[in-house]
Amino acid sequence: MPQNRPKILFVCSSGGHLDQLFWLRSWWKHLPTVWATFDKPDARDRMHGLFWYQLAFPTNRNVPNAIRNALKALRILRRERPTVLVSSGAAPAVPFFWIGRLLFRCRTVYLEPWDRVSRPTLTASLVQPVTNLGIASSPGQLPHWSRVTEAQAPLWRMSSRQYQAFGDGEAATGAERRGTPVRVLVTVGTHEEPFDRLIELVDSLADSQEPGHVEFACQHGVSHLAHSYASACDKAFFGYGEMVDLMNWADILIAPASPGAATLGLRTGCRLLLLPRQAVHNEAVDDHQRDFMHVLGQLGLAEELTEESFALTVKYATSSSPGSLEWAWRQACADYAREVARVVLPSPPQRLPFLPDGG
Repeated sequence: MPQNRPKILFVCSSGGHLDQLFWLRSWWKHLPTVWATFDKPDARDRMHGLFWYQLAFPTNRNVPNAIRNALKALRILRRERPTVLVSSGAAPAVPFFWIGRLLFRCRTVYLEPWDRVSRPTLTASLVQPVTNLGIASSPGQLPHWSRVTEAQAPLWRMSSRQYQAFGDGEAATGAERRGTPVRVLVTVGTHEEPFDRLIELVDSLADSQEPGHVEFACQHGVSHLAHSYASACDKAFFGYGEMVDLMNWADILIAPASPGAATLGLRTGCRLLLLPRQAVHNEAVDDHQRDFMHVLGQLGLAEELTEESFALTVKYATSSSPGSLEWAWRQACADYAREVARVVLPSPPQRLPFLPDGG
């Protein structure tokens, strides 16, 4: 391998953490890479054509899997000898960063998950002592790092004016969809904890609709809670390609206030009704999704899921859809990749064509 082509090991969870690293694809697709992530359907789709290792999950409060991933980290690092370790979280980053930095002298770079708008992640606190560089996505993350730069995440680069401009004229008109059911995609994401509160709420909202007026598809994750409404498609987890197809099919996306679902829904032109996971219900480790929901609401990109917001959104869903933001999104991802590339490597390649590539 030529000396000017550093080898990068990307390690992360699946879902939104993996999405964030794929926003950088216009940069890393030119370099030798190795990946380590969870063996979940969305990750398997993403890893097609890439060399990757499967990590143990779930990781939340799971000591046996933490030990398994530490042993895997040692074996992978010994075999691959990467120049740089890059992670966007969550738990899998911890053993890789400590072993990679202390035993193999890797340069370590941690990208704070971009939906953490006002607080650091627990993973960031655990890896900070062995991290060469932290990359924050919002100013709220900056005070918690001693060695940090900021690279604004793609969604925050797109102003409300851009959202409107790139959405105009791309959605189906009311005439094209008149008389057809409103299509609703319900997803709880790839999180390791159930989200029964979301499933129960959607069940009650579906009961209020006239038969045949709304058509549902559902991704229920690790929850075993049954819903009473009929669904066109119902699975625990969808592959990434399946999820993209369902987002393109849907008029409305009902999901947690998580970055992966929100950005993909916006890109494909769904109306977003989001319900933040809460720690008090054991749905997440903290309440950072409430902060993220607040920002999306201020930008006019999403509404919190309630009986009122659901009724209004269903009423107007097919008459004025927001339209796709894909072109603007890809441009923002290319800018994001350029900024990250500039700081990740001591001598980043300067001649790479950073073409729009939205992951």
